[in-house]
Amino acid sequence: MYGVNLRAPMRIMRQVLKVMVAAGRGSVINIGSSWSSRASVFNQDGGGIDYCSAKAALQSLSRAAAQDVAPYGVRVNAIAPGAVDTPMHAHHRDYLFEYERYIPLGRMEVAEDLVGPAIFLASDAGAYVTGQTIHVNGGLIMVD
Repeated sequence: MYGVNLRAPMRIMRQVLKVMVAAGRGSVINIGSSWSSRASVFNQDGGGIDYCSAKAALQSLSRAAAQDVAPYGVRVNAIAPGAVDTPMHAHHRDYLFEYERYIPLGRMEVAEDLVGPAIFLASDAGAYVTGQTIHVNGGLIMVD
């Protein structure tokens, strides 16, 4: 769980940040999870403690990296989706949709819901945003 959700992004960032710092610009967007800010009662079959803590560590890594590279014109942020209806959930899709009733916006999240926030963070529209985690979960997990 930590290899995929923390070590892999860390290794990738080490390489790309060198290039971005040298260029004096760039934007890294890590894909976290809303479970990084609130442990998940709903995610016990999806990794539970290991998953939630790995994603929390990725959120913290994103903030720490943002602080390190900000002086060089590079931004690091994260997007934290909730439960997303993807082919990965095909074998338990009915179970996934049991939680739809808890989502204030009234529907299950789809991958396309992440496009707008990613474009914002990657573009000049997000030029003054760094070290942040944007939760995209339909209100399922309200964070401070």
